[in-house]
Parts: sequence; C-alpha cells; structure tokens
Amino acid sequence: IFFFLFPILGIIFYIVFNENRPFSNYCLSDFPSNHGETSAANAKEAHIKKEITMVEIDSTVWKIIQALHGLIFFTLAAIVIFWGVYTLIKIIKYEKLKVGKGKMGAKEYINFCKEVFNL
Repeated sequence: IFFFLFPILGIIFYIVFNENRPFSNYCLSDFPSNHGETSAANAKEAHIKKEITMVEIDSTVWKIIQALHGLIFFTLAAIVIFWGVYTLIKIIKYEKLKVGKGKMGAKEYINFCKEVFNL
C-alpha cells in the first residue's frame, strides 16, 4: 500500500516549488543581481529590504535536484502503474483457472472480468 503512495510524494514537490509557491521569497545564491543591484554588498541589502532569503545552493545544483526528482518520480510512477496492471492480469488469470475457463473471445473475456470484479 505504501509503495503506491511514493509517487504522490513527488507531486508535493511540484506543488511546493511552482510559480505560486510558499517559498517565493527565496533566492538562489548565483542570482544576486536579479533585484536591481550589481555588487554583492548592495545585493545583500536589496534582499534584506525585500525580505528575500538567499539560499546556499546555486541554479546548477537546483537544476540537478529538479532533474533527479523528475527521473525518480516518473520511474516510481511507471513501476507502480505496471505493477498494478500486472496484479490485475494475474488476478484475472487465476480466477479463470479456478472457474476452469480455457480460451475465450474478447466479448466473453470482458464479461468474465466484469464478473470477477463485480462490475
């Protein structure tokens, strides 16, 4: 059950770090001039005036974090989907063996699936 919840945790990343994010008052360390100041001392003052916190990571590290998150998120999502489909196929297969059905046509197979899952 918990294995199915891991991809949902990945969605939280996109919710927290999107355009209307709760962390919108954070600035990466290699963008000190985004707020109208060119020197490092003036950039710190500009960040303090605008109540923006500079974090210790730069944009390169942030892009790596985003890429790794996307890779892990989509890999786990694919694994969960394939595992779910595989489980459903096995359930139908063993129910078919229990009932003693052999080869079936498409319409008969769909009706059998409806019976198995009470649809």
